[in-house]
Amino acid sequence: MELRLLRVDSKAPVYLVLAVAAGLLAAAAVLGQAALISRLLASVFERHSPPPGTAAIIAGLLVLALLRGAGLLATEMMGQLAASRVKSALRLRLASGALRAGPEALRAERTGEVASTLGEGLESMDGYLGQALPQLALAILVPALVLVVLLVVDPLSALAVLVVAPFVPVLTALIGLKTKDMMDRRWAELARMSAHFLDMLQGLPTLKIFGQSRAQAAGIEQISKRYGRSTMDVLRVAFQSSLVLDLAATMGVALVAIEIGTRLLLRSMPFERALLVLLLAPEFFLPLRLLGLARHARLSGQSAAERIFGFLDSTRRAAAGAAVPSPDAPFEIQVQGVTYTPPTREQPAVRDVSICLSGRRITALTGASGAGKTTLAALLLGFSQPGRGAILVDGTPLRDFEPASWRRQVAWVPQLPHLFQGSVADNISLGRPEAAREQVEAAARAAGADAFIQAMPLGYETPLGERGARLSGGQRQRLALARALLLDRPVVIFDEPTVHLDRETASVVRRAIVAYCRGRTALLITHDAELAAMADGVVALEGGRVQSVGVLK
Repeated sequence: MELRLLRVDSKAPVYLVLAVAAGLLAAAAVLGQAALISRLLASVFERHSPPPGTAAIIAGLLVLALLRGAGLLATEMMGQLAASRVKSALRLRLASGALRAGPEALRAERTGEVASTLGEGLESMDGYLGQALPQLALAILVPALVLVVLLVVDPLSALAVLVVAPFVPVLTALIGLKTKDMMDRRWAELARMSAHFLDMLQGLPTLKIFGQSRAQAAGIEQISKRYGRSTMDVLRVAFQSSLVLDLAATMGVALVAIEIGTRLLLRSMPFERALLVLLLAPEFFLPLRLLGLARHARLSGQSAAERIFGFLDSTRRAAAGAAVPSPDAPFEIQVQGVTYTPPTREQPAVRDVSICLSGRRITALTGASGAGKTTLAALLLGFSQPGRGAILVDGTPLRDFEPASWRRQVAWVPQLPHLFQGSVADNISLGRPEAAREQVEAAARAAGADAFIQAMPLGYETPLGERGARLSGGQRQRLALARALLLDRPVVIFDEPTVHLDRETASVVRRAIVAYCRGRTALLITHDAELAAMADGVVALEGGRVQSVGVLK
């Protein structure tokens, strides 16, 4: 998992290497301080006077203290830089993966769980990459450095340290086996709580009407309690791990102290060397103890990384071919024997569907709710791939086109359009941000939206709430229609474009839609009989199958 994370950004490993190097520099400074302190104190205790060059020793201690501080600061900064770069790269990959996969691929995911993974999961990379990974390397390198010094200074003391040292990683690994499962369970509880809370907020009006607010609040309370218990379980094991590591380190230092004390009593060891060994022994175990403290952050980051890469893997699909449709061509789209089963269903939504959408002609697609009309639109947009059959664009399989290139040829109005936080003009010009204000207003007039926009406090600059919360369903539909009309695309797919409109507005919108669709490959999914009658042909779906095909003109 660590290697995959480090491959996300090319410079992150460099920053982590610098963080470890700075940590080694801080450790070397501590070793130098131990040598100077032992010399100074040995002279005072044995000769009752400062050693020659005391001023230089004190100055050296100050320099080494500054060097240690700088090393620790650099370790923290380099680790955070690495974490920030990885988080930024992951955010980009996650956004690209979600956009590449499309809405159909994400339909099986709960929005709250995805948001939790992409939110708190990404933020946990700070502790994982910024602290735990550098500390993991330092827990190997610093004890090795101290051990080399001990071997030079006093091999017997180095042997005493080595007697205890193997117990530390063994105990850590044994405790970690239990902690990993607990951490995974904690992340699952957090994702479930976030998803449940988001569902409750989005469905608040429905809950109030049906009198289920208290029941949902009780559900949130139960999930919160489970999450709290799982968090406390993880913290309890983390504290136990720290206790075990502290005990092992204390035993190691105590063993060295006993060995040193015995040799001092037997006068077989100089006082200065004994003091130096006693100062070095805790530094051997300190990185291992710090690693135990950072273990919680490491396991949390690993669990989050597994969920993040799992999300990325689920949204990744094979690279598309090089075929790019011509923007000037009136495409002929052939749906040949297409069958598709959505991820959330066991039965196909469309079965053996074969229709032809001729260039420069308007085709109406009708049928009862659940007949498969919107699913067929998702297939034409490239959001999903048929399980059987093929969709051909001028004879070329749609799956061979680069998805973004194909979608740049399509104007689409979904049945439930999504409006984003921003002004009215920003939402209309979403597909053409470079469009002039005159073009934006012309599209709004054609969609029957100009009148209510002008009545807003700031007109086209009026900010909209989340999902266009300040607008009615019909107003949102007309803004989405204006957004599509602003685009000059050869393929048009409108899903129930008049469903939320009153009779007078619907009449205006019908004429605007038909005028826009002339000369394009157009598919109108509709229950509106008047709009269907204005099409060149009608295809009726029933139960996911083509029931009838009629030509009106």
